[in-house]
Amino acid sequence: MKKKCISCGKIFDAPKATYFKCPECYSGKSPASGGGSEMKNPHGPFQGSKGGGPRSNFSQSDRPGGLPKDLCLDSFFTPDGAIREEVYIKTAKGIAQALAEDTPTVTTASVRRFFESVRAAYDRYLQERSYPKALEGIFRLHPLAKRSQDRGITNAAFTDFIFHYANLTAKDEKNLRGFKELFMSVVCYLKK
Repeated sequence: MKKKCISCGKIFDAPKATYFKCPECYSGKSPASGGGSEMKNPHGPFQGSKGGGPRSNFSQSDRPGGLPKDLCLDSFFTPDGAIREEVYIKTAKGIAQALAEDTPTVTTASVRRFFESVRAAYDRYLQERSYPKALEGIFRLHPLAKRSQDRGITNAAFTDFIFHYANLTAKDEKNLRGFKELFMSVVCYLKK
């Protein structure tokens, strides 16, 4: 597929939709890349570095593609504290569909492995009543999701799903339960 390099502006054939730099800029041989001084990442300045240095909080809006914005809830709960209906139905079905339609198509087994980590973090929270310890398990998903996408096991929609909802989970203790319930519903709606 034809893409425009984000460093030099040259049109190049990208082997994957997630590549944003031409081979010359990626390898550091292009004058636009500063002779190799730029971060060597074929995906561009996304995921883990923006501007100055590493970030612990990732953002779905850092790059195009992936999970549609309308599937990124800003809250799992209604004003009276109940889990919103769309967590179980509309949003969960939409996320499952987005995961199935993005390439490479994710398998239920791959998604289930990540879900088990979220469930384990929630169980740890219930047993130890330690929200910071539970968040360790949630934030561990960030690099795992990115690495899984880089290896072609999962796709950009799945990485965005993990990043967005892990970040939402970090905002409030009760969101840990919301993320577990949403993730469980997504697994249920996956076709394979």
